[in-house]
Amino acid sequence: MIALDNTGNAFQYLSNKELKRACRLFTLLSKLGGMNRSGKANSWASIPPVNFLLKNRIFDFFSGGLTLESCESVGDELWGYGVYSSPAPLVECNDKQLVFDEYLRAIRIARDFPNHAFTLVKLSTLVEPRILRLVSQNAMLNHADKGIYTEFANRVRLLCNEAFSSGKSIIIDAEHVDYQPAIDSIASEMMMLHNGDRATVYQTFRFDMVETFERLVEQLRIASKNGYILGAKLLRGTLTHREVGESKKILFQNTQNDINHSLNEAIKFLLNNLASASFIFGTHNHDTILYILSLMENLGVSPGDPQVFFAHHLGLADHLSFNLALSGYNVVKTIPYGPKNIVEKGIVSSIIQHYSASHLREERHFLRKEVKRREKLVEGET
Repeated sequence: MIALDNTGNAFQYLSNKELKRACRLFTLLSKLGGMNRSGKANSWASIPPVNFLLKNRIFDFFSGGLTLESCESVGDELWGYGVYSSPAPLVECNDKQLVFDEYLRAIRIARDFPNHAFTLVKLSTLVEPRILRLVSQNAMLNHADKGIYTEFANRVRLLCNEAFSSGKSIIIDAEHVDYQPAIDSIASEMMMLHNGDRATVYQTFRFDMVETFERLVEQLRIASKNGYILGAKLLRGTLTHREVGESKKILFQNTQNDINHSLNEAIKFLLNNLASASFIFGTHNHDTILYILSLMENLGVSPGDPQVFFAHHLGLADHLSFNLALSGYNVVKTIPYGPKNIVEKGIVSSIIQHYSASHLREERHFLRKEVKRREKLVEGET
């Protein structure tokens, strides 16, 4: 089994100065990260001292910059260590055509870069969430709303067509539970249209919800019946009910153990069905990674099998990402980019939602371990 705690591999891309700056950043985040269970998702980012520190560190460390072009330079650096890229435009704009154009540009440019494995797409940025909620509720759309939804569906189809033509892939992200059914429906439709003998479109499955494993099994059955490859990205989920009212809490798993059990069953199920599925494990959990590696070895799945990827956010879980990549596994880093205020907000929200204070302290632990390792090397040279 490979060593996932080799910090020399994990942080070789950081200079000594950058490494110490990252330590200070995670110290700040770990002190405040516990608020992800308190329902104060973004409140701490507005506290003046915190806001100042975040604005000077988070954007640089966790994003690819302002533009797709700046994102490319980050991707090139990652590729030097064998890590793939997944550009993720973060755009908030009332002009949905502009958002669509940016996604399309990202997919087209990816054609010329072998390290660009996926483009992450949030469908709620292409249409009003109100429309997605109505469709999720199977509500009757009026004439105007039908026109809006048709235009939206056509845009999604065009993005998937472009990815198919380019030999690249799209990940359709998981979103708010209120309109996830509409997103799942169109993702399933796009897979049926575009996946064929390879996964152009990936649907995201979040395992903090009760029926996710059953939906995954059903999606694989449909894919097998219709002769196409299922594309699936697996997320642990957040075990948070803040996004829903009391009446919808029944949709969520009761405990973290329930989530772990469901996710592990899904991992085992997919690894036993490689002939019909390609998948991305979006987990930063050390034990889950070891479970996956053990299963792959037992089933004879090679580390570089093109149908198996591990996905981590830029700047997070580097001890996992770079050690896996060095051992021949396929690893992709999600690289958000866009206007600074929007990207900062998105990154902060994501970190608070998915990372507890203990997780952030673990990230800091590995950074500090590498600082000490380098200091000992210097002492040994003097």
